[in-house]
Amino acid sequence: MKPVKPLNPVVRVDVAIIGGGIAGLWLLARLRQRGYSALLIESERLGTGQTICSQGIIHGGAKYSLRGQISESAKVVADMPALWRRCLHGEDDIDLRGALLVEHQYLLATRSPTSWLTAFFASRLMPGRMERVGGVGVDGYPPALRHAAFRGAVYRLDEPVVDVATVLAAFADRHREAIVLNHGPAVPAGDGAITLRHPERPALVIRPACTVFAAGAGNAALPWAAMQLRPLHMVLVRGLGLPGPLFAHFVGASDVPRLTVTTHCDASGHLVWYLGGKLAEDGVKRDRHDQIRAARRELATLLPWVNWSRTQFATF
Repeated sequence: MKPVKPLNPVVRVDVAIIGGGIAGLWLLARLRQRGYSALLIESERLGTGQTICSQGIIHGGAKYSLRGQISESAKVVADMPALWRRCLHGEDDIDLRGALLVEHQYLLATRSPTSWLTAFFASRLMPGRMERVGGVGVDGYPPALRHAAFRGAVYRLDEPVVDVATVLAAFADRHREAIVLNHGPAVPAGDGAITLRHPERPALVIRPACTVFAAGAGNAALPWAAMQLRPLHMVLVRGLGLPGPLFAHFVGASDVPRLTVTTHCDASGHLVWYLGGKLAEDGVKRDRHDQIRAARRELATLLPWVNWSRTQFATF
């Protein structure tokens, strides 16, 4: 009698990673470099959700030091810029050359005394990682601030900004054979097996020795794998009125940047500003129209010399 073949093929791996955001992709790369058999499972496109919607800032702790003391969060991410720079310059096994947008971003204080103090104390807590840029309108200023009306303080941060889509593509190209698409959520059975389903292919059973849940919002249905979620209501600004590229945190009295601006390009090559920071965090309580009004007020206050009537706004 011939042995009965199992209904579904079975694949055994050392590690199954559920979630194709930056955390899952980075882990996949590191595990495979160390000789482990690893498989990443994604239910949509790579980076869907928090990763592709992020501003691409590689934080080094400045954002988390605005209270005037070094927070635990600042300590944890202190070495991230140096690690990412090695990858961005092709000096690490994770090769991300071509993904760098800018080497540095800025921290900007307005003329408000509380804003100046916040920036000043943050700079004292992070010597070597924050450098004051002197002079009004000097070449060291971002183009958007080279205006006689700007009277704030500018600090250059040791924090690069990356193009997230390029980062995702780099991981996908190098590890395509270890990434699978699952139709629906990947939920382990009682014995740890994960059945992958696709409408055009037979089901596939994965038997991992270990499973890592890195799906962010996708883990919400799994109480034991719930992760931190930070809901944001981001704003997009584009148009002829933009005063050039800007990568900066505007600080105020809060321990959260008043406004965080990064610059990207749309499909036509036109500049688009992403607005985050406190505006985006508080914006989850506002609808689209109120959020755009709030963004216009902030920009008019922080960059009053710009003609914002020549720009278009959207939110996500």
